[in-house]
Amino acid sequence: MKSKILSVKHSKHGVLHSEALFLCSIIENNSIETIIESGTCLASSTEYFAKCFPEKNIITVDRLVNEGRGTYEIASEKLKKYNNVKQVIGDSFELVPLFVQKSRNICLFIDGPKGMDAIRLMKKCVTEQVKVISFHDFTSEQIKSFVPSGFKIVSYKEHMDIYGDRSSKDFMNSNSVCSLSGRYKNRENIVVMVRE
Repeated sequence: MKSKILSVKHSKHGVLHSEALFLCSIIENNSIETIIESGTCLASSTEYFAKCFPEKNIITVDRLVNEGRGTYEIASEKLKKYNNVKQVIGDSFELVPLFVQKSRNICLFIDGPKGMDAIRLMKKCVTEQVKVISFHDFTSEQIKSFVPSGFKIVSYKEHMDIYGDRSSKDFMNSNSVCSLSGRYKNRENIVVMVRE
């Protein structure tokens, strides 16, 4: 998995390689069938998912708020080679809950909207079929009062203790890759919750 993640070019404001490894290893260990992403932007995280999980259904939704920058075109070009990815233009508040209703064993990854809108979107989408929920550009501290019933936040350390993934641990601690706190000193930037 590490080589697949490292093969994706990191975009300036996107998910770090180390964050991708953390989330992808949790997806791998939770029997996820479908990954639903809100906030495609330049599709870096979508490409991580597509490379690591070619057998899983991946749906990514974006409103094209940044259409002046050509993000849709850049994302489309990146994603066209992946047969398991469906790129959708539209409002996540309308579309993501519909995709959740039609899917099984879901990882819900919210990278847009941000702030309380991300929390509202999550609340609209939590069903029995959602097994993993992840937010980008959040901390556990910001999320802890909004964790849905039946879920728990998994920290990186806890994840290593549960799954004992030495290769991931070595990768995360490597000087050659940004750490979870790489962008924001002493602050995590991705939150993952799993169904208990």
